[in-house]
Amino acid sequence: MSIDRVGQYPFEMNYVQTNQEDRGLWVEGGDIYTFGEAATKPYTGDRSLYFSSRASEGMGFPFPASDDLRGGWSWLHNGIQVSGAYFFLNKSSAASGSLVRISWNDSENCLGLYVNNVLVQSANIVEYPNFHDFGRWSHHGWHVIGGSRFVYTIDGDTVFDYSDVTIPTGYESAWMFTNTGWGITSVDDFWLEIVAGESYAIPPTYRYLQSVVDADGTIQDWAGYPVAGDDYTKVDDSSVDDDATYLWIGASGSVEMFNTANITLPAHHSIVSAIPWCLARKGNISLASQIRLKADDGTVWDGTDQNLPGFYAELWERMLLDPSGASWTDANFNACEFGFETRGTV
Repeated sequence: MSIDRVGQYPFEMNYVQTNQEDRGLWVEGGDIYTFGEAATKPYTGDRSLYFSSRASEGMGFPFPASDDLRGGWSWLHNGIQVSGAYFFLNKSSAASGSLVRISWNDSENCLGLYVNNVLVQSANIVEYPNFHDFGRWSHHGWHVIGGSRFVYTIDGDTVFDYSDVTIPTGYESAWMFTNTGWGITSVDDFWLEIVAGESYAIPPTYRYLQSVVDADGTIQDWAGYPVAGDDYTKVDDSSVDDDATYLWIGASGSVEMFNTANITLPAHHSIVSAIPWCLARKGNISLASQIRLKADDGTVWDGTDQNLPGFYAELWERMLLDPSGASWTDANFNACEFGFETRGTV
């Protein structure tokens, strides 16, 4: 099995762009999106993406065409919904003309699975109270296997499992919509992966622990703007400031490392992977620039060289083991530094 990085938004980093190109999270609709804490608090961390009194507000990932995908998000709403689609898989970056969609018809207490705009399966929404009722967080997972099977789950329970040779192939975007009717909608931990060779296993309910940089590490080759202050304060962006603060460098092989806030693993949980994550862009649009993520616990781990676009984009990579090759624990995660290195022409 292989997994391609596509997108992951815990929302603690306060980063979303409207109609962003390439592999960003897209947000569209009639209103300007805003961030805020949900009334019942985010699912994980200290923020969720929060909409209030929105009509047909949507968010989604564009990605290279694929027949093997899995993804999901956690969702809370105020329980007021008449009828409408809230999930789409498409062949383009738009949420219209969906190939696969999930719709809620509250008057009939049912969910419907539509393929090529034809209803193929339905389910009783009352069986999933975390989603049906007011003010509860529910996790929605979905899975496309080989372009011939679609699985949809709520809190790990299978809602739809549909197989047919007529299922469309070559998906290029996935969308979650608030639709007209909900006065409040909060979404957290939105993730998507292209998975080749994946079994028919249902995607799990993912839990995210966010660890933001909180101190400079052992190597600071990059320059800060403004100059005064520790480097980590230029990139933590706990409050979004765009380019009021940032780090920059004009030389290949320049390394910047950070310590991050300690995490405490919840009881009965284990770490599947650590995921270094940053926002970066190249300063000269005409040059082919790359960056690689790094980790160091006494042994250095070097990630994959990733191309930088001319606009800010998220860059991240899974670490299934710590740099020394041991399984992750909260102790060895907390002892690790994370950072990045410029590669090639900058």
